[in-house]
Amino acid sequence: MQRARKLAYDPDLCADLNMVRRALRSCRGKFAALAVWLAATITSADAQGSDSLSSSLFAEDASALWPLRLSVELVRVGSASRTLHSNTIEVPDGQATTFAHTEQTPSGERTFTLNAVARHHAAGAVEIEYDLRVLESRYGRIRLGQYVLHRLGLGTTPPLGASRLRVSRADIVSTKDSVHSVAFAIDGDLYEIRLTASPTRG
Repeated sequence: MQRARKLAYDPDLCADLNMVRRALRSCRGKFAALAVWLAATITSADAQGSDSLSSSLFAEDASALWPLRLSVELVRVGSASRTLHSNTIEVPDGQATTFAHTEQTPSGERTFTLNAVARHHAAGAVEIEYDLRVLESRYGRIRLGQYVLHRLGLGTTPPLGASRLRVSRADIVSTKDSVHSVAFAIDGDLYEIRLTASPTRG
């Protein structure tokens, strides 16, 4: 009966094995660090206020789509209802568009800014993503005589103070042959933003 042969101790072989183990541990750490870095790069991209919250159903073929007709109307609502601003343009699917209007008031001025993105939607509807902001600046302190001359159009315009945000609205809506209205009030003054969108084809 043969005795089991013992493996001879080889210091060079042991050194090589230890070196392989250390290399594997080092690579494993590097791969883990690389994975963490890639995840952080993908998920922590800087977000901006203009970033869209929705995407077109036809994003892969947006260039082949017909343009969209987008209309925006700003109306002062009340006993003396009047249109302050109206605009209709044709835009490509998914293109951001900005509408702006400044209204003079007895106490200063109000600036209305609407950012809108129109996209083709299912069943012939159009999706509108909008962001409305209204800033107001009031006149600084002036004498009564200066104010009267200003109101009569005979004096210089009083200096305006710092602007402050009075209205902020944002939403994503779907329309088809209809008007989407956004109503709001500032110090008792009533306003409406009326949005319509439709494909230019047909």
